[in-house]
Amino acid sequence: MRPWRAESSDPSLAMVFMKAFAKLLYWKLCFPDSVDLLRMRLRVVSGPFRGMPYALFACASAHSAKLLGTYEKELHGIIDEIQRDRYEKIIDIGAAEGYYAVGMARENGGLPAIVIAYEAQELGRRLLREVVERNSVKNVEIRGACDVPALAKELTVGLKTLIVCDVEGYERELLDPESVPGLRNSSVLVELHDAPGAPISKIIRGRFHGSHTITEVVSAERTWGDFPVKNFFSRLLPRSLALRAMNEARGFQKWFWMRPLK
Repeated sequence: MRPWRAESSDPSLAMVFMKAFAKLLYWKLCFPDSVDLLRMRLRVVSGPFRGMPYALFACASAHSAKLLGTYEKELHGIIDEIQRDRYEKIIDIGAAEGYYAVGMARENGGLPAIVIAYEAQELGRRLLREVVERNSVKNVEIRGACDVPALAKELTVGLKTLIVCDVEGYERELLDPESVPGLRNSSVLVELHDAPGAPISKIIRGRFHGSHTITEVVSAERTWGDFPVKNFFSRLLPRSLALRAMNEARGFQKWFWMRPLK
């Protein structure tokens, strides 16, 4: 568990271990029900996936923010809406260690939806398997990288489908209803990755504006008010470290929540 980065440059493994253990112990004091020191297990503290047993570290994302439940907090209202809508099939593309894939498999309104989790990195798939096992969910299928033919094949069956997509810019190729017709009938929550000369959000909006309602969500800075539990011990935590624990190491971010009109 790495709620924040160690400040010391001391190369001693014993010192590194002691600092890591001290931080873990502090989280135990702040969130006693979410940290098990004896079995080294962690649970998400707050948010739509509160109580979910989680991995000891993350794959290329903000581990401590996920544990705190403040990760992508801007989307919490949409996640609540998704959980009420009882999707029959959920496709998570860029699943990492399974924050959304397993969280939605657990919480999909009591419906055992089919959840397909695509993750290109082997580390991510290994951690994803661990999170699946820790949550005892049986409805998650883990796969490697997703491309256009794979997505088109997944959307050929007429199930009520949700796509969660975070693919670092590949959404430009992947989310094209001309190549993947099933997208026209699917709900899509996509993290957008605009870049100079690559206005991906404009392209995606142009492809879906005639078939979907599109809600744009933008990121916001975290504040002490976002910190999930303010007990005696967490109040002792310097505010700078609390903010660092919620930091997702990203600048301005934008998402589209797209729902089919029909």
